[in-house]
Amino acid sequence: MIVRVLDIAHVLTNDVDLSKDVDAAVIDSFVYTAITLSQDALKGSPPPGFSEFERDQLVHIVGGLRHSHKAIRRLLSGERDASAVGALAIARLQLETLYSFCFLLQDAENVRTLLKNGWKKKYVRFLLEREEHKNLPRFSEFYNMTGKDQLDGLQRMSSVTEDERRTIEQEQLGASVGPPFKTTRIPRFPTPMGVIEATRDPNQQRLLKRLYPTTYFSVRLRTAIRSPCCFNRCQTLYRPSERNSALERLRISIRDRSLSPP
Repeated sequence: MIVRVLDIAHVLTNDVDLSKDVDAAVIDSFVYTAITLSQDALKGSPPPGFSEFERDQLVHIVGGLRHSHKAIRRLLSGERDASAVGALAIARLQLETLYSFCFLLQDAENVRTLLKNGWKKKYVRFLLEREEHKNLPRFSEFYNMTGKDQLDGLQRMSSVTEDERRTIEQEQLGASVGPPFKTTRIPRFPTPMGVIEATRDPNQQRLLKRLYPTTYFSVRLRTAIRSPCCFNRCQTLYRPSERNSALERLRISIRDRSLSPP
Protein backbone atom coordinates (compact mmCIF):
# COMPACT_ATOMS: atom_id res chain seq x y z
CA MET A 1 0.00 0.00 0.00
CA ILE A 2 1.22 3.50 -0.88
CA VAL A 3 0.30 6.44 1.36
CA ARG A 4 0.02 9.49 -0.91
CA VAL A 5 -0.11 13.14 0.09
CA LEU A 6 -3.03 13.51 -2.33
CA ASP A 7 -5.07 11.04 -0.26
CA ILE A 8 -4.17 12.04 3.31
CA ALA A 9 -3.58 15.82 3.30
CA HIS A 10 -5.88 17.68 5.71
CA VAL A 11 -6.12 21.28 4.53
CA LEU A 12 -6.22 23.76 7.42
CA THR A 13 -8.64 26.69 7.30
CA ASN A 14 -7.99 28.32 10.71
CA ASP A 15 -4.60 29.37 12.07
CA VAL A 16 -3.53 29.38 15.71
CA ASP A 17 -3.07 32.55 17.74
CA LEU A 18 0.69 32.80 18.23
CA SER A 19 0.26 35.46 20.91
CA LYS A 20 -1.39 33.00 23.29
CA ASP A 21 0.52 30.64 25.57
CA VAL A 22 -0.48 27.05 26.23
CA ASP A 23 0.07 25.71 29.73
CA ALA A 24 1.65 22.25 29.57
CA ALA A 25 -0.31 21.29 32.68
CA VAL A 26 -3.53 21.72 30.71
CA ILE A 27 -2.26 19.36 28.02
CA ASP A 28 -1.23 16.93 30.74
CA SER A 29 -4.75 16.92 32.13
CA PHE A 30 -6.19 16.13 28.69
CA VAL A 31 -3.75 13.25 28.22
CA TYR A 32 -4.27 11.74 31.66
CA THR A 33 -8.05 12.11 31.48
CA ALA A 34 -8.18 10.34 28.11
CA ILE A 35 -5.99 7.50 29.43
CA THR A 36 -8.04 7.08 32.60
CA LEU A 37 -11.35 7.07 30.75
CA SER A 38 -10.03 4.55 28.24
CA GLN A 39 -8.83 2.22 30.99
CA ASP A 40 -12.12 2.56 32.89
CA ALA A 41 -14.08 1.71 29.75
CA LEU A 42 -12.01 -1.42 29.16
CA LYS A 43 -12.26 -2.50 32.79
CA GLY A 44 -16.01 -1.91 32.86
CA SER A 45 -16.73 -4.09 29.85
CA PRO A 46 -14.18 -6.11 27.85
CA PRO A 47 -14.55 -5.74 24.06
CA PRO A 48 -16.71 -8.49 22.50
CA GLY A 49 -14.79 -11.74 22.16
CA PHE A 50 -12.03 -10.72 24.59
CA SER A 51 -11.33 -12.60 27.81
CA GLU A 52 -10.51 -10.71 31.01
CA PHE A 53 -6.84 -11.65 30.56
CA GLU A 54 -6.78 -10.23 27.03
CA ARG A 55 -8.64 -7.15 28.23
CA ASP A 56 -6.02 -6.63 30.95
CA GLN A 57 -3.28 -6.55 28.30
CA LEU A 58 -5.12 -3.70 26.58
CA VAL A 59 -5.44 -1.82 29.87
CA HIS A 60 -1.72 -2.24 30.48
CA ILE A 61 -0.83 -0.93 27.02
CA VAL A 62 -3.00 2.17 27.46
CA GLY A 63 -1.46 2.78 30.88
CA GLY A 64 2.00 2.76 29.32
CA LEU A 65 1.13 5.94 27.43
CA ARG A 66 0.94 7.80 30.74
CA HIS A 67 4.53 6.86 31.59
CA SER A 68 5.90 7.67 28.15
CA HIS A 69 4.18 11.07 28.27
CA LYS A 70 5.80 11.78 31.65
CA ALA A 71 9.19 10.75 30.24
CA ILE A 72 8.83 13.20 27.35
CA ARG A 73 7.87 15.97 29.77
CA ARG A 74 10.95 15.32 31.90
CA LEU A 75 13.26 15.31 28.89
CA LEU A 76 11.86 18.62 27.60
CA SER A 77 11.62 20.44 30.93
CA GLY A 78 14.26 22.76 32.37
CA GLU A 79 17.26 24.06 30.48
CA ARG A 80 17.91 23.09 26.89
CA ASP A 81 20.01 19.95 26.71
CA ALA A 82 21.09 17.55 23.97
CA SER A 83 19.45 14.70 25.87
CA ALA A 84 16.08 16.16 24.87
CA VAL A 85 16.52 14.46 21.50
CA GLY A 86 15.52 11.24 23.29
CA ALA A 87 11.97 12.58 23.37
CA LEU A 88 11.74 11.85 19.64
CA ALA A 89 12.22 8.14 20.20
CA ILE A 90 9.57 8.09 22.93
CA ALA A 91 7.15 10.07 20.77
CA ARG A 92 7.62 7.49 18.04
CA LEU A 93 6.90 4.78 20.61
CA GLN A 94 3.60 6.47 21.43
CA LEU A 95 2.62 6.50 17.76
CA GLU A 96 3.53 2.84 17.35
CA THR A 97 1.50 2.05 20.46
CA LEU A 98 -1.53 3.65 18.82
CA TYR A 99 -1.07 1.50 15.70
CA SER A 100 -0.64 -1.64 17.81
CA PHE A 101 -3.67 -0.83 19.96
CA CYS A 102 -5.89 -0.38 16.88
CA PHE A 103 -4.73 -3.75 15.58
CA LEU A 104 -5.27 -5.47 18.93
CA LEU A 105 -8.83 -4.17 19.22
CA GLN A 106 -9.81 -5.83 15.95
CA ASP A 107 -9.50 -9.40 17.25
CA ALA A 108 -8.60 -11.06 20.55
CA GLU A 109 -6.27 -13.38 18.63
CA ASN A 110 -4.11 -10.37 17.84
CA VAL A 111 -3.41 -9.98 21.56
CA ARG A 112 -2.10 -13.55 21.60
CA THR A 113 0.06 -12.77 18.57
CA LEU A 114 1.55 -9.80 20.45
CA LEU A 115 2.32 -11.90 23.52
CA LYS A 116 3.80 -14.72 21.48
CA ASN A 117 6.07 -12.34 19.58
CA GLY A 118 7.23 -10.80 22.85
CA TRP A 119 8.04 -14.24 24.24
CA LYS A 120 9.84 -15.26 21.07
CA LYS A 121 12.17 -12.26 21.31
CA LYS A 122 12.99 -13.14 24.91
CA TYR A 123 13.59 -16.77 24.03
CA VAL A 124 15.85 -16.03 21.06
CA ARG A 125 17.90 -13.73 23.28
CA PHE A 126 18.02 -16.43 25.96
CA LEU A 127 19.27 -19.02 23.46
CA LEU A 128 21.90 -16.63 22.15
CA GLU A 129 23.28 -15.73 25.56
CA ARG A 130 23.13 -19.34 26.76
CA GLU A 131 25.22 -20.38 23.77
CA GLU A 132 27.75 -17.61 24.41
CA HIS A 133 28.06 -18.40 28.14
CA LYS A 134 28.03 -22.19 27.98
CA ASN A 135 31.74 -22.46 28.88
CA LEU A 136 31.39 -20.20 31.95
CA PRO A 137 30.31 -22.19 35.05
CA ARG A 138 29.12 -19.04 36.82
CA PHE A 139 26.14 -18.79 34.45
CA SER A 140 25.10 -22.46 34.35
CA GLU A 141 22.55 -22.17 37.18
CA PHE A 142 20.75 -19.28 35.48
CA TYR A 143 20.54 -20.85 32.03
CA ASN A 144 19.67 -24.32 33.29
CA MET A 145 17.28 -23.41 36.10
CA THR A 146 16.36 -19.82 37.03
CA GLY A 147 16.21 -18.30 33.55
CA LYS A 148 14.66 -21.42 32.06
CA ASP A 149 11.93 -21.49 34.72
CA GLN A 150 11.13 -17.83 34.08
CA LEU A 151 10.75 -18.42 30.36
CA ASP A 152 8.67 -21.55 30.92
CA GLY A 153 6.24 -19.51 33.01
CA LEU A 154 6.08 -16.75 30.41
CA GLN A 155 5.57 -19.37 27.70
CA ARG A 156 2.44 -20.68 29.41
CA MET A 157 1.11 -17.17 30.01
CA SER A 158 1.72 -16.23 26.37
CA SER A 159 0.00 -19.40 25.06
CA VAL A 160 3.11 -20.45 23.14
CA THR A 161 2.81 -24.14 22.22
CA GLU A 162 5.61 -26.67 22.45
CA ASP A 163 5.61 -26.96 18.66
CA GLU A 164 6.13 -23.20 18.39
CA ARG A 165 8.93 -23.27 20.96
CA ARG A 166 10.72 -26.14 19.29
CA THR A 167 10.34 -24.52 15.87
CA ILE A 168 12.24 -21.52 17.26
CA GLU A 169 14.96 -23.84 18.57
CA GLN A 170 15.18 -25.58 15.19
CA GLU A 171 15.52 -22.28 13.35
CA GLN A 172 17.99 -20.70 15.78
CA LEU A 173 20.14 -23.70 16.76
CA GLY A 174 19.70 -26.04 13.82
CA ALA A 175 18.18 -28.75 16.04
CA SER A 176 15.62 -29.29 18.80
CA VAL A 177 16.17 -32.14 21.24
CA GLY A 178 13.09 -34.29 21.89
CA PRO A 179 10.38 -36.28 20.12
CA PRO A 180 9.18 -35.34 16.61
CA PHE A 181 7.19 -32.12 16.37
CA LYS A 182 5.18 -30.17 13.83
CA THR A 183 6.87 -27.04 12.48
CA THR A 184 4.70 -24.14 13.67
CA ARG A 185 5.92 -20.57 13.24
CA ILE A 186 4.59 -17.69 15.29
CA PRO A 187 2.99 -15.06 13.00
CA ARG A 188 4.83 -11.76 12.94
CA PHE A 189 3.22 -8.80 14.64
CA PRO A 190 2.59 -6.19 11.93
CA THR A 191 4.48 -2.96 11.40
CA PRO A 192 2.50 0.32 11.26
CA MET A 193 2.02 -0.15 7.50
CA GLY A 194 0.87 -3.71 8.11
CA VAL A 195 -1.67 -2.40 10.62
CA ILE A 196 -2.99 0.09 8.05
CA GLU A 197 -3.46 -2.70 5.53
CA ALA A 198 -5.20 -4.93 8.09
CA THR A 199 -7.54 -2.22 9.43
CA ARG A 200 -11.15 -2.84 8.44
CA ASP A 201 -12.73 0.40 9.69
CA PRO A 202 -12.35 3.01 6.88
CA ASN A 203 -12.33 5.98 9.28
CA GLN A 204 -9.69 4.38 11.46
CA GLN A 205 -7.63 3.50 8.42
CA ARG A 206 -7.82 7.10 7.23
CA LEU A 207 -6.51 8.28 10.62
CA LEU A 208 -3.62 5.80 10.61
CA LYS A 209 -2.67 6.73 7.06
CA ARG A 210 -2.46 10.40 8.03
CA LEU A 211 -0.23 9.60 11.01
CA TYR A 212 2.04 7.30 9.02
CA PRO A 213 4.31 10.02 7.55
CA THR A 214 4.80 11.40 11.07
CA THR A 215 5.89 7.98 12.28
CA TYR A 216 8.20 7.56 9.29
CA PHE A 217 9.81 10.99 9.69
CA SER A 218 10.54 10.35 13.38
CA VAL A 219 12.24 7.06 12.48
CA ARG A 220 14.44 8.74 9.85
CA LEU A 221 15.42 11.57 12.19
CA ARG A 222 16.22 9.23 15.06
CA THR A 223 18.37 7.07 12.76
CA ALA A 224 20.26 10.09 11.45
CA ILE A 225 21.01 11.23 14.98
CA ARG A 226 22.01 7.90 16.46
CA SER A 227 23.76 6.03 13.66
CA PRO A 228 27.06 7.97 13.67
CA CYS A 229 27.77 7.09 17.30
CA CYS A 230 26.71 3.48 16.98
CA PHE A 231 26.89 1.64 13.68
CA ASN A 232 29.59 3.82 12.13
CA ARG A 233 31.77 3.11 15.12
CA CYS A 234 31.32 -0.61 14.49
CA GLN A 235 32.36 -0.11 10.87
CA THR A 236 35.55 1.57 12.05
CA LEU A 237 36.48 -1.04 14.67
CA TYR A 238 35.74 -4.26 12.77
CA ARG A 239 36.91 -5.84 9.53
CA PRO A 240 34.06 -6.53 7.03
CA SER A 241 33.68 -10.20 8.04
CA GLU A 242 33.59 -9.29 11.73
CA ARG A 243 31.47 -6.20 11.21
CA ASN A 244 28.40 -8.09 9.98
CA SER A 245 28.50 -10.34 13.05
CA ALA A 246 28.97 -7.37 15.38
CA LEU A 247 26.08 -5.43 13.88
CA GLU A 248 23.79 -8.44 14.11
CA ARG A 249 24.67 -8.90 17.79
CA LEU A 250 24.00 -5.21 18.36
CA ARG A 251 20.59 -5.43 16.69
CA ILE A 252 19.61 -8.40 18.86
CA SER A 253 20.90 -6.65 21.98
CA ILE A 254 18.89 -3.50 21.27
CA ARG A 255 15.76 -5.49 20.44
CA ASP A 256 15.19 -6.85 23.92
CA ARG A 257 16.99 -6.17 27.19
CA SER A 258 14.26 -7.49 29.46
CA LEU A 259 15.85 -10.82 30.47
CA SER A 260 19.55 -10.99 31.36
CA PRO A 261 21.61 -13.19 33.65
CA PRO A 262 22.47 -11.86 37.11
